Order: sequence, then structure tokens, then C-alpha cells
Amino acid sequence: PAFWTSTFGMAMMTFALGGIQVWMPTFLSRARGYTLESANYHFGLIIVVDGIIASLAGGWLGDYLLPKMKGAYYFVSAVGMALGVPFMIVALFMRGPIMMPAIAVAAFFLLLNTSPLNAAVINSVGAHIRATALAVNIFVFHLLGDVPSPTLMGYVADKRTLQSSFILPVIAMILSSAILFYGMKFAPAVELSGASMTPSEKK
Repeated sequence: PAFWTSTFGMAMMTFALGGIQVWMPTFLSRARGYTLESANYHFGLIIVVDGIIASLAGGWLGDYLLPKMKGAYYFVSAVGMALGVPFMIVALFMRGPIMMPAIAVAAFFLLLNTSPLNAAVINSVGAHIRATALAVNIFVFHLLGDVPSPTLMGYVADKRTLQSSFILPVIAMILSSAILFYGMKFAPAVELSGASMTPSEKK
């Protein structure tokens, strides 16, 4: 259960991230008056800066909380995904100077999951099947995540509006958070400094 909850949680995360990365510059250009060049530059800058800072912050926070709770990696990822939802909604439906900061904060919380989720996947299986588990994980999160999401969003955009299509990554973020909160109870104990966590530390 620990492997599959972390894998499906990651799949929903990559679904949201893949669709947003493909369609956000077009959305900014078509619906918010940016030139496509400016939209690509600003959104690309947000992703690069957030990607570095959020990955480091997520990894540090997960490691910091791990001695206190064995589901720390799941918890950090689930909370980050949940916190990103309201900011994504603001980014999509609010105009003016608040929009870009909202996109930046939403992207930060979305990317905060990268390090702890990968750690959760690795720790969810024994060393003897870790390579196979990682291969399955990569296949599943691409198959259910960033491969179909741009196409599905494009389909919704054709039928309704591009803004409407962003409801799909928002739903994926909510599902990812719910799956990871559920997965916390399956998180295995992790050895710290050569010793397993004590029962009091596992709570």
C-alpha cells in the first residue's frame, strides 16, 4: 500500500504539473493579454526558481519531520498539494497584479512535493526490489500523469474554454493530496542514524 499510494499520489501530481506547464503560457497569452514570449519568460522563470527552492525546502522539511512522524514524506507532500489548490484557483480566476504571485505560490507548493515524494517511493519497498519499483513508478506516473494531461486539457479547451480546462489539474491536486494523506498510515519506519525509529517516534 505504501508504494501504490505514493505512486498514485505522484501520478496525480505529475498530471497537474504536466498540464500546467504545457498550457499556462498559452492561457496567459490568450486570456490575460501577455505576449506569448512574455508569458513563456515569466512562467519559465517561476518554474525554474520555484523548482530549485521548493525541491530543497520539501526535502529538508520531510527529513526534519521524519524523526517525529514516520509518514513525514507523505504529510509534507499532501499538505503542499492542498495548500497549492486555493492559490491555483486565485491564479486562474483573478486578474491584475495578484495573478502572477498566485501562480508562483501555487507552483511552489506543487513542486514542494518533488523530493519528499521520491523519498517516499524509495522507502516504501525493500532494497532488493527498489530498482524494479522505481521503474514501475516512473511508468505509472507518466502513463497516468504528464502524458495524458495536456491532451485532456486541450480536449476540454476545445469543447469549452482554456480556463475551464484548468479544472483538471486542480482536481488532480486535490486527489493527490487525499491519496497521500491516506497513504500516511502505510508509511514504513525508516532507519535513522543506523537505528530504526522507536515506537514513540513512529506515531
